[in-house]
Amino acid sequence: AAAGAAGNAAIGQVTSISQAISYIDTVTNAAAFINGTDAETDAALRVRFVLYLASLARATAAAIGFAITSVRTGISYKLIENQQYNGAVDNGYFCIIVDDGTGSPSADFLNTIANAVDAYRGFTIRFGVFGPVVLNAAVTMTTTIAAGYDPVATRALAQVAIQNYINALPLGGMLPYSILSSLAYGASPGITNVTGVQLNGTTADLVPNAKQIAKASSVVVS
Repeated sequence: AAAGAAGNAAIGQVTSISQAISYIDTVTNAAAFINGTDAETDAALRVRFVLYLASLARATAAAIGFAITSVRTGISYKLIENQQYNGAVDNGYFCIIVDDGTGSPSADFLNTIANAVDAYRGFTIRFGVFGPVVLNAAVTMTTTIAAGYDPVATRALAQVAIQNYINALPLGGMLPYSILSSLAYGASPGITNVTGVQLNGTTADLVPNAKQIAKASSVVVS
């Protein structure tokens, strides 16, 4: 399997193995391969290095951002200043909304973030760490497959491409309706037409707020 996100695969997409195994003729994956994450890109490293330099001052938004992103790769976060999580004004308090890429970070992960931020926050400044609220994205579309292409495998490529795009969106990241057909076309040259695209039963964008994150609940490519 390929390393990183390229190794993710829909159910039934894996049909061959790279090395022969005695007495094994066929293979398939009964469950989807998910949670593959690409290595940190140079661009992401440069952004994090800038945050590191800013963090040397401590007790700043940039320093707190560095503390959060240093826990591991693939983290997205939002800082909400002078507000409780419920929106009530609370000067001297800030909320951290953070996601580890799953949409449902564990209590241990949130605790790790809190410990990291505690070393950078200002003295007497209070804060809370919260996971995001997931906005489900259900996508349906109909595709036309060119002659010579396996319809099942080709549509599975489009399904995985759409799932990977949605699940990689950061906190508060908008999911444009218009990009869904582009993702399908880009998944394989065997997809010649895309019609009937629906996002949660509509043709509207999915727009999370700072506390929300979009995740693919279902992607049906027929």
